[in-house]
Amino acid sequence: MVPSRRRPGRRPWLHDVGDPQPDPNLVHSTQFTYFFASRRRAKPAVDQPAPGGRLSGWLEWTRAEAFQTLSPFDQTLRKGEPWSSLQAKVFVVAQRSLSAVLAVYGPSEILWLDDHTDEADFSEFVRREALLGWLPERGVEFARLLCDTRMNYLGSPALVQSTMDVPAYSESDKADYQGAGMDETLAIVLDSERRLAELADHLRPVAVTSGKDGAAHLDCNLWTRIMGRLIHLALDLETDGGCRFAGEELARFVGKGYVPR
Repeated sequence: MVPSRRRPGRRPWLHDVGDPQPDPNLVHSTQFTYFFASRRRAKPAVDQPAPGGRLSGWLEWTRAEAFQTLSPFDQTLRKGEPWSSLQAKVFVVAQRSLSAVLAVYGPSEILWLDDHTDEADFSEFVRREALLGWLPERGVEFARLLCDTRMNYLGSPALVQSTMDVPAYSESDKADYQGAGMDETLAIVLDSERRLAELADHLRPVAVTSGKDGAAHLDCNLWTRIMGRLIHLALDLETDGGCRFAGEELARFVGKGYVPR
């Protein structure tokens, strides 16, 4: 009989098993919890509403505090295009109706893309990802990326280029309200449709113009699922990645939006 070379007490089914790998979701939740706690200490303004002259969002001042308690299920990695072409990994952190967008370049390199207090992190993101090079040819893609990142704090925004892009109540929705005797709700829906029709001339395709020394200016319109806000947005992009925004709310409670409870 050939003697076994197995060491005493060694379980054969553990022979090729290495150290257990940490759950990446748990790693990210811990990483992001620390990030938001650190940001609150370094920048108390994140616990305040968007400053005057800046578009207000949806409970934007509560996010940094709320996200100091994260579970492994509170963050989602954005996949597919354009996300897979970026250097950063882009995550959406969400709890109920609150969300934030983070670009992760490493364990200690995180940018808060929809920080409502200023453009510092988003400008750095634009610079690192060379997003100015998307313009003017990829203006619509850039505008959609803008909705999904920088403007996320407004409340689930989406790019709209005509009234057809605004989610509408269906005829069956309206028939249900009428059949249930919900006359007040039906009246609100019909008024929403009327006001949206009046704004048709304001909702135009994305427009990009080139400025001096390669800078660019972008005009677009957004609609937010939360509170059904229609917003006109103007963005100036400098060659160093610097951004300047100007926004105007055209209407609210138009389209099939909702108000979180």
